[in-house]
Amino acid sequence: MVMAIMIVLGLGMIGSARAQDDEGPMSALRFVVVRDSDGKPVRNAEVVLHPVNRKGKQSRGALELKTDGEGRANIDGIP
Repeated sequence: MVMAIMIVLGLGMIGSARAQDDEGPMSALRFVVVRDSDGKPVRNAEVVLHPVNRKGKQSRGALELKTDGEGRANIDGIP
């Protein structure tokens, strides 16, 4: 568990450093994962973000987020 948290925090720091180097608009992404059957939030769900280039082709790498107890995950500073 601690290892996973450190990896996610490390990826976040890399993304923040990269965002500070590039000047331009940044996005704040918010996700809510709910069950289709009853609409209840799903905790610890994985939300995986894959970067794409300007032509829409998937680039290497990914960022994985986990939802909290209310099914929410978020990230700031996405170009």
